[in-house]
Amino acid sequence: NRQLDEIIESTNHSGLISSCLDWPPIIPRDCQSTGGFISCIRIIVSIEKIIDSGDKPKITTLTDRTEWFLLKQMEAGKDKINWYRIPIDRKTMRELTRRSDWLGLTQVLGHLGLVCLTGIAAFYAVNRLPLACFLLILFLHGTFYSFLYNGTHELSHYSVFKTRWLNQFFLTLLALWFGEAISYFLTSHTEHHKYTLHPPHDLEVVLPVKVTLKSFLKSAIINPWMLYDTIKAAIRLSSGKWPYFPLLIEETVLLFNWARLLLFGHLLIIIFSWYRGLWLIPLLITLAPFYGGGLRYLCNNTQHTGLEDNVADFRLCCRTVILNPFVSFLY
Repeated sequence: NRQLDEIIESTNHSGLISSCLDWPPIIPRDCQSTGGFISCIRIIVSIEKIIDSGDKPKITTLTDRTEWFLLKQMEAGKDKINWYRIPIDRKTMRELTRRSDWLGLTQVLGHLGLVCLTGIAAFYAVNRLPLACFLLILFLHGTFYSFLYNGTHELSHYSVFKTRWLNQFFLTLLALWFGEAISYFLTSHTEHHKYTLHPPHDLEVVLPVKVTLKSFLKSAIINPWMLYDTIKAAIRLSSGKWPYFPLLIEETVLLFNWARLLLFGHLLIIIFSWYRGLWLIPLLITLAPFYGGGLRYLCNNTQHTGLEDNVADFRLCCRTVILNPFVSFLY
Protein backbone atom coordinates (compact mmCIF):
# COMPACT_ATOMS: atom_id res chain seq x y z
CA ASN A 1 0.00 0.00 0.00
CA ARG A 2 2.86 2.39 0.75
CA GLN A 3 4.35 1.76 -2.69
CA LEU A 4 0.99 2.35 -4.31
CA ASP A 5 0.61 5.57 -2.32
CA GLU A 6 3.85 6.84 -3.88
CA ILE A 7 2.68 5.82 -7.36
CA ILE A 8 -0.62 7.62 -6.95
CA GLU A 9 1.01 10.71 -5.47
CA SER A 10 3.08 11.03 -8.63
CA THR A 11 -0.01 10.98 -10.87
CA ASN A 12 -2.93 13.27 -11.46
CA HIS A 13 -5.29 11.21 -9.31
CA SER A 14 -7.66 13.78 -7.81
CA GLY A 15 -10.45 12.74 -10.15
CA LEU A 16 -9.74 9.09 -9.48
CA ILE A 17 -10.00 9.38 -5.72
CA SER A 18 -13.13 11.51 -5.78
CA SER A 19 -14.77 9.13 -8.23
CA CYS A 20 -14.30 6.24 -5.81
CA LEU A 21 -17.12 7.70 -3.76
CA ASP A 22 -19.49 7.09 -6.67
CA TRP A 23 -18.14 3.95 -8.33
CA PRO A 24 -15.45 2.11 -6.31
CA PRO A 25 -13.09 0.30 -8.71
CA ILE A 26 -12.14 -3.33 -8.21
CA ILE A 27 -8.45 -4.20 -8.04
CA PRO A 28 -6.54 -7.41 -7.27
CA ARG A 29 -6.11 -8.59 -3.71
CA ASP A 30 -2.52 -9.78 -4.12
CA CYS A 31 -1.09 -6.28 -4.56
CA GLN A 32 1.90 -7.17 -2.39
CA SER A 33 3.14 -9.59 -5.03
CA THR A 34 5.04 -8.39 -8.09
CA GLY A 35 2.26 -9.33 -10.51
CA GLY A 36 -0.43 -7.84 -8.31
CA PHE A 37 1.57 -4.65 -7.86
CA ILE A 38 1.96 -4.23 -11.60
CA SER A 39 -1.77 -4.94 -12.05
CA CYS A 40 -2.64 -2.24 -9.52
CA ILE A 41 -0.50 0.32 -11.36
CA ARG A 42 -2.08 -0.66 -14.66
CA ILE A 43 -5.61 -0.35 -13.26
CA ILE A 44 -4.89 3.00 -11.64
CA VAL A 45 -3.52 4.38 -14.91
CA SER A 46 -6.42 2.91 -16.91
CA ILE A 47 -9.07 4.37 -14.64
CA GLU A 48 -7.26 7.71 -14.57
CA LYS A 49 -7.29 7.81 -18.39
CA ILE A 50 -11.01 7.13 -18.38
CA ILE A 51 -11.61 9.93 -15.91
CA ASP A 52 -9.35 12.36 -17.76
CA SER A 53 -11.22 11.63 -20.98
CA GLY A 54 -14.49 12.59 -19.33
CA ASP A 55 -16.11 9.25 -20.20
CA LYS A 56 -18.10 7.19 -17.74
CA PRO A 57 -16.13 4.04 -16.86
CA LYS A 58 -17.10 0.93 -18.75
CA ILE A 59 -18.23 -1.78 -16.37
CA THR A 60 -17.14 -4.96 -18.05
CA THR A 61 -15.30 -7.66 -16.19
CA LEU A 62 -14.44 -9.43 -12.98
CA THR A 63 -11.21 -10.16 -11.19
CA ASP A 64 -10.39 -13.40 -9.38
CA ARG A 65 -10.59 -12.16 -5.77
CA THR A 66 -10.79 -8.41 -5.44
CA GLU A 67 -10.84 -5.47 -3.06
CA TRP A 68 -12.75 -2.45 -4.17
CA PHE A 69 -11.93 -0.40 -1.08
CA LEU A 70 -8.15 -0.31 -1.53
CA LEU A 71 -7.96 3.04 -3.31
CA LYS A 72 -9.96 4.71 -0.56
CA GLN A 73 -7.75 2.99 2.01
CA MET A 74 -4.68 4.47 0.35
CA GLU A 75 -6.24 7.91 0.45
CA ALA A 76 -7.52 7.92 4.02
CA GLY A 77 -6.16 4.77 5.67
CA LYS A 78 -9.26 4.48 7.80
CA ASP A 79 -11.26 1.63 6.32
CA LYS A 80 -9.18 -1.22 7.71
CA ILE A 81 -10.91 -2.73 10.72
CA ASN A 82 -8.78 -3.72 13.67
CA TRP A 83 -10.61 -6.94 14.48
CA TYR A 84 -10.22 -8.41 17.95
CA ARG A 85 -8.04 -11.53 17.76
CA ILE A 86 -8.62 -14.28 20.28
CA PRO A 87 -5.23 -15.36 21.71
CA ILE A 88 -4.32 -18.72 20.21
CA ASP A 89 -0.97 -20.23 19.35
CA ARG A 90 -0.08 -20.95 15.73
CA LYS A 91 0.18 -24.71 16.20
CA THR A 92 -3.36 -24.95 17.52
CA MET A 93 -4.62 -22.64 14.80
CA ARG A 94 -3.03 -24.79 12.08
CA GLU A 95 -4.61 -27.87 13.60
CA LEU A 96 -8.05 -26.27 13.71
CA THR A 97 -7.83 -25.10 10.10
CA ARG A 98 -6.17 -28.21 8.69
CA ARG A 99 -7.52 -29.23 5.28
CA SER A 100 -8.06 -32.86 4.28
CA ASP A 101 -8.71 -34.46 0.90
CA TRP A 102 -10.34 -37.47 2.56
CA LEU A 103 -12.70 -35.48 4.76
CA GLY A 104 -13.43 -33.14 1.86
CA LEU A 105 -14.40 -36.02 -0.40
CA THR A 106 -16.53 -37.52 2.35
CA GLN A 107 -18.39 -34.25 2.78
CA VAL A 108 -18.88 -33.39 -0.90
CA LEU A 109 -19.62 -36.89 -2.21
CA GLY A 110 -21.87 -37.59 0.78
CA HIS A 111 -23.90 -34.47 0.06
CA LEU A 112 -24.10 -35.19 -3.67
CA GLY A 113 -25.07 -38.75 -2.77
CA LEU A 114 -28.07 -37.48 -0.82
CA VAL A 115 -29.11 -35.32 -3.77
CA CYS A 116 -28.82 -38.27 -6.17
CA LEU A 117 -30.65 -40.57 -3.74
CA THR A 118 -33.67 -38.28 -3.43
CA GLY A 119 -33.61 -37.71 -7.20
CA ILE A 120 -33.72 -41.46 -7.88
CA ALA A 121 -36.44 -41.84 -5.24
CA ALA A 122 -38.51 -39.15 -7.00
CA PHE A 123 -38.20 -41.01 -10.31
CA TYR A 124 -39.37 -44.18 -8.60
CA ALA A 125 -42.26 -42.52 -6.77
CA VAL A 126 -43.71 -40.43 -9.60
CA ASN A 127 -45.83 -43.25 -11.11
CA ARG A 128 -45.78 -45.79 -8.28
CA LEU A 129 -46.53 -43.99 -5.01
CA PRO A 130 -49.29 -41.58 -3.95
CA LEU A 131 -48.87 -37.93 -4.91
CA ALA A 132 -48.26 -36.94 -1.28
CA CYS A 133 -45.26 -39.30 -1.08
CA PHE A 134 -43.84 -37.94 -4.32
CA LEU A 135 -44.19 -34.33 -3.13
CA LEU A 136 -42.53 -35.20 0.19
CA ILE A 137 -39.57 -36.77 -1.61
CA LEU A 138 -39.40 -33.76 -3.91
CA PHE A 139 -39.39 -31.46 -0.88
CA LEU A 140 -36.50 -33.40 0.68
CA HIS A 141 -34.64 -33.24 -2.63
CA GLY A 142 -35.04 -29.46 -2.74
CA THR A 143 -33.90 -29.20 0.88
CA PHE A 144 -30.69 -31.15 0.25
CA TYR A 145 -30.15 -29.37 -3.07
CA SER A 146 -30.44 -25.89 -1.55
CA PHE A 147 -27.49 -26.57 0.75
CA LEU A 148 -25.20 -27.04 -2.27
CA TYR A 149 -24.96 -23.25 -2.17
CA ASN A 150 -23.31 -23.53 1.23
CA GLY A 151 -20.92 -26.04 -0.27
CA THR A 152 -19.79 -23.56 -2.91
CA HIS A 153 -19.28 -21.02 -0.12
CA GLU A 154 -16.89 -23.28 1.80
CA LEU A 155 -15.07 -24.33 -1.35
CA SER A 156 -14.69 -20.68 -2.42
CA HIS A 157 -12.44 -20.17 0.62
CA TYR A 158 -10.22 -23.08 -0.52
CA SER A 159 -10.35 -24.38 3.04
CA VAL A 160 -11.79 -27.83 2.33
CA PHE A 161 -9.32 -29.87 0.28
CA LYS A 162 -5.60 -30.03 0.86
CA THR A 163 -5.14 -30.54 -2.89
CA ARG A 164 -6.07 -27.26 -4.56
CA TRP A 165 -7.28 -28.69 -7.87
CA LEU A 166 -9.80 -30.88 -6.03
CA ASN A 167 -11.15 -27.77 -4.35
CA GLN A 168 -11.42 -25.94 -7.70
CA PHE A 169 -13.00 -28.94 -9.43
CA PHE A 170 -15.79 -29.40 -6.90
CA LEU A 171 -16.33 -25.65 -6.62
CA THR A 172 -16.94 -25.52 -10.37
CA LEU A 173 -19.07 -28.68 -10.33
CA LEU A 174 -21.34 -27.51 -7.53
CA ALA A 175 -21.66 -24.02 -9.01
CA LEU A 176 -22.70 -25.52 -12.36
CA TRP A 177 -25.08 -27.94 -10.71
CA PHE A 178 -26.65 -25.27 -8.54
CA GLY A 179 -26.67 -22.71 -11.33
CA GLU A 180 -24.67 -20.19 -9.33
CA ALA A 181 -22.66 -17.31 -10.77
CA ILE A 182 -19.70 -18.11 -8.54
CA SER A 183 -17.50 -15.33 -9.91
CA TYR A 184 -20.12 -12.76 -8.98
CA PHE A 185 -20.39 -14.25 -5.49
CA LEU A 186 -16.63 -14.21 -4.94
CA THR A 187 -16.42 -10.52 -5.73
CA SER A 188 -18.62 -9.40 -2.86
CA HIS A 189 -17.86 -12.18 -0.41
CA THR A 190 -14.27 -11.14 0.21
CA GLU A 191 -15.52 -7.77 1.39
CA HIS A 192 -18.19 -9.39 3.54
CA HIS A 193 -15.52 -11.20 5.56
CA LYS A 194 -13.27 -8.17 5.79
CA TYR A 195 -16.05 -5.77 6.76
CA THR A 196 -18.62 -8.02 8.42
CA LEU A 197 -21.63 -5.92 9.45
CA HIS A 198 -19.78 -2.67 8.77
CA PRO A 199 -21.93 -0.62 6.38
CA PRO A 200 -21.56 0.50 3.69
CA HIS A 201 -18.66 -1.89 3.04
CA ASP A 202 -20.50 -5.14 3.80
CA LEU A 203 -23.11 -5.35 1.07
CA GLU A 204 -24.17 -8.95 1.79
CA VAL A 205 -25.62 -8.43 5.27
CA VAL A 206 -27.22 -5.08 6.01
CA LEU A 207 -28.95 -4.80 9.37
CA PRO A 208 -31.68 -4.91 10.41
CA VAL A 209 -32.37 -8.35 8.91
CA LYS A 210 -36.03 -9.18 9.34
CA VAL A 211 -36.94 -12.86 9.52
CA THR A 212 -40.67 -13.03 8.88
CA LEU A 213 -43.16 -15.83 8.32
CA LYS A 214 -43.77 -14.50 4.81
CA SER A 215 -40.08 -14.53 3.86
CA PHE A 216 -39.69 -18.00 5.38
CA LEU A 217 -42.62 -19.44 3.45
CA LYS A 218 -41.23 -18.00 0.20
CA SER A 219 -38.13 -20.15 0.64
CA ALA A 220 -39.70 -23.10 2.41
CA ILE A 221 -42.11 -24.20 -0.32
CA ILE A 222 -41.67 -22.62 -3.77
CA ASN A 223 -39.64 -19.50 -4.49
CA PRO A 224 -40.62 -18.11 -7.92
CA TRP A 225 -39.13 -14.71 -6.99
CA MET A 226 -35.65 -16.22 -6.69
CA LEU A 227 -36.20 -18.08 -9.99
CA TYR A 228 -37.12 -14.82 -11.73
CA ASP A 229 -34.13 -12.95 -10.31
CA THR A 230 -31.77 -15.78 -11.28
CA ILE A 231 -33.00 -15.94 -14.88
CA LYS A 232 -32.95 -12.15 -15.18
CA ALA A 233 -29.37 -11.95 -13.89
CA ALA A 234 -28.22 -14.77 -16.18
CA ILE A 235 -29.73 -13.12 -19.26
CA ARG A 236 -28.26 -9.74 -18.33
CA LEU A 237 -24.76 -11.12 -17.82
CA SER A 238 -24.99 -13.32 -20.91
CA SER A 239 -25.71 -10.23 -22.98
CA GLY A 240 -22.55 -8.57 -21.63
CA LYS A 241 -24.17 -6.20 -19.15
CA TRP A 242 -22.74 -5.58 -15.69
CA PRO A 243 -24.76 -2.78 -14.00
CA TYR A 244 -22.84 -2.66 -10.74
CA PHE A 245 -19.26 -1.56 -10.03
CA PRO A 246 -16.36 -1.25 -12.52
CA LEU A 247 -14.25 -4.37 -13.09
CA LEU A 248 -11.11 -5.35 -14.99
CA ILE A 249 -11.54 -5.43 -18.75
CA GLU A 250 -9.33 -8.44 -19.59
CA GLU A 251 -11.36 -10.86 -17.48
CA THR A 252 -14.78 -10.08 -18.94
CA VAL A 253 -14.85 -13.57 -20.44
CA LEU A 254 -14.84 -15.18 -17.01
CA LEU A 255 -18.04 -13.53 -15.81
CA PHE A 256 -20.06 -13.30 -19.00
CA ASN A 257 -19.14 -16.69 -20.44
CA TRP A 258 -19.88 -18.39 -17.13
CA ALA A 259 -23.39 -16.92 -17.24
CA ARG A 260 -23.75 -18.06 -20.85
CA LEU A 261 -22.60 -21.56 -19.91
CA LEU A 262 -25.16 -21.76 -17.11
CA LEU A 263 -27.96 -20.43 -19.29
CA PHE A 264 -27.11 -22.64 -22.26
CA GLY A 265 -26.48 -25.73 -20.11
CA HIS A 266 -29.77 -25.59 -18.24
CA LEU A 267 -31.65 -24.65 -21.42
CA LEU A 268 -30.15 -27.73 -23.05
CA ILE A 269 -31.35 -29.86 -20.12
CA ILE A 270 -34.88 -28.49 -20.54
CA ILE A 271 -34.93 -29.04 -24.33
CA PHE A 272 -33.53 -32.57 -24.07
CA SER A 273 -35.98 -33.48 -21.30
CA TRP A 274 -38.92 -32.10 -23.28
CA TYR A 275 -37.84 -34.00 -26.39
CA ARG A 276 -37.45 -37.27 -24.48
CA GLY A 277 -40.53 -36.77 -22.34
CA LEU A 278 -38.47 -36.68 -19.14
CA TRP A 279 -40.12 -33.66 -17.51
CA LEU A 280 -38.83 -34.68 -14.09
CA ILE A 281 -35.15 -34.05 -14.95
CA PRO A 282 -35.32 -30.22 -15.07
CA LEU A 283 -37.53 -30.33 -11.97
CA LEU A 284 -34.77 -32.21 -10.13
CA ILE A 285 -31.84 -30.17 -11.48
CA THR A 286 -32.65 -26.79 -13.00
CA LEU A 287 -35.58 -25.93 -10.72
CA ALA A 288 -34.33 -27.69 -7.58
CA PRO A 289 -32.73 -24.56 -6.01
CA PHE A 290 -36.13 -22.86 -5.98
CA TYR A 291 -38.15 -25.11 -3.68
CA GLY A 292 -37.66 -26.71 -0.27
CA GLY A 293 -35.19 -24.09 0.99
CA GLY A 294 -36.82 -23.44 4.36
CA LEU A 295 -34.23 -25.22 6.49
CA ARG A 296 -31.35 -23.46 4.78
CA TYR A 297 -33.15 -20.14 5.19
CA LEU A 298 -33.34 -20.64 8.96
CA CYS A 299 -29.71 -21.76 9.24
CA ASN A 300 -28.26 -18.97 7.12
CA ASN A 301 -30.30 -16.15 8.62
CA THR A 302 -29.32 -17.19 12.15
CA GLN A 303 -25.71 -16.11 11.53
CA HIS A 304 -26.18 -12.36 12.01
CA THR A 305 -29.84 -11.62 12.78
CA GLY A 306 -30.29 -9.58 15.96
CA LEU A 307 -26.59 -8.90 16.43
CA GLU A 308 -24.59 -5.67 16.45
CA ASP A 309 -23.10 -3.85 13.52
CA ASN A 310 -20.05 -1.59 13.50
CA VAL A 311 -18.26 -3.63 16.16
CA ALA A 312 -14.74 -5.02 15.62
CA ASP A 313 -15.42 -8.30 17.40
CA PHE A 314 -16.73 -11.33 15.54
CA ARG A 315 -18.15 -12.70 18.79
CA LEU A 316 -20.61 -9.78 18.79
CA CYS A 317 -21.57 -9.68 15.11
CA CYS A 318 -21.56 -13.41 14.28
CA ARG A 319 -23.41 -16.23 15.97
CA THR A 320 -22.20 -19.74 16.68
CA VAL A 321 -24.90 -22.14 15.50
CA ILE A 322 -25.09 -25.51 17.25
CA LEU A 323 -26.99 -28.07 15.17
CA ASN A 324 -27.65 -31.79 15.26
CA PRO A 325 -25.08 -33.87 13.33
CA PHE A 326 -27.21 -34.34 10.20
CA VAL A 327 -28.22 -30.70 9.73
CA SER A 328 -24.65 -29.71 10.58
CA PHE A 329 -23.48 -32.01 7.79
CA LEU A 330 -25.74 -30.22 5.30
CA TYR A 331 -24.95 -26.75 6.58
